[in-house]
Amino acid sequence: MDDGTRRRTPDDTAGTSSRCQPPKGIATRPRRRSSHRTSTRTSAWSGRAFLIGNETTPPPPQGIAIGIAADDVQFVPYWRNGSIVKHIGQGLLASIWQRPGKAVLEVLNYGLDPEGKEKQRPGELTLDLRALGIPAGISAEQVRVSELNVDNGHILPRYLGHLAWYKNLPENPRPGGPGDQYKLRPAAAPRLDAKTGALTNFALFYHDARYLLITWDDKAGDAPAPLRAALSEADVAAAANWGINRATAVELSAPELATAVQSDAGIQTRVWKQPGTVMLYLFNPGAKPATAALTLDLDKLGVKVKKLWTNYTQCLGGALDAPTGAVTVKDIQPGKGKVVFIDTF
Repeated sequence: MDDGTRRRTPDDTAGTSSRCQPPKGIATRPRRRSSHRTSTRTSAWSGRAFLIGNETTPPPPQGIAIGIAADDVQFVPYWRNGSIVKHIGQGLLASIWQRPGKAVLEVLNYGLDPEGKEKQRPGELTLDLRALGIPAGISAEQVRVSELNVDNGHILPRYLGHLAWYKNLPENPRPGGPGDQYKLRPAAAPRLDAKTGALTNFALFYHDARYLLITWDDKAGDAPAPLRAALSEADVAAAANWGINRATAVELSAPELATAVQSDAGIQTRVWKQPGTVMLYLFNPGAKPATAALTLDLDKLGVKVKKLWTNYTQCLGGALDAPTGAVTVKDIQPGKGKVVFIDTF
């Protein structure tokens, strides 16, 4: 019996990764199927990944996706979250997906009390950081929180269009066909107190949810200085959220890099690995913008799909052709770098 806390493992009989379903009675967004080649946009409940960024604002600092169908994901439902959530605001529910070094919280304004109907409510939670997985002794700078914009921040009228707050939101700045009839959720900048576990500074519309990404390090340090100098602030934060300062992150040696990555002579490449995920750092030392074309041995990097339709590959920051391992990254500015993330789930 699934008690809501099981770990996900591929289901060979179904031919797809098994996944947790939302509680009955809670509206969800339509699912989109992911390709085994490269998944770049998926819905909250598809069992594939959360995507970051929306139509009108740049991606938040994390710049990465969090797979929720990986083997090491632990789902803690809102009805059994007492070991982690020590306090939550009136009318709110919170479910949690945990992985080593990171967690995603879905906080929903369900308005269970009559006074909360149609009202926006402040996000107010207190978390047990040790139970969440954050080790004791790390500094506040080593714990990060940001909003995770599921489905690019789209709010669909199919579920919420009858509510007054939805009607009062600005119209979609890029209206189109029937599939573009949505509005955009205003961005939030949540805050997490690394000492008390207080999670605040975000608001929730009635019957709407926000997804919050929390990541942390397990050792002191920062992204290597050459990366910090060449990357944008968002990419530096993305590297931290990916886990470059975690003990599981290992940079490939020069001999390993030579056998796993073939890259343009004009592009300098460094690669870090964690189980099931890879981060590529590409630096352009030239005087003109460049496009990097690489060929990766996905098997050696640990991100090759072993069985079709039971695992998936996702690339953020570049275009990946999974069958060949070809990666293209455009517009690397002179003297600057970019990071690319490849994950399997």
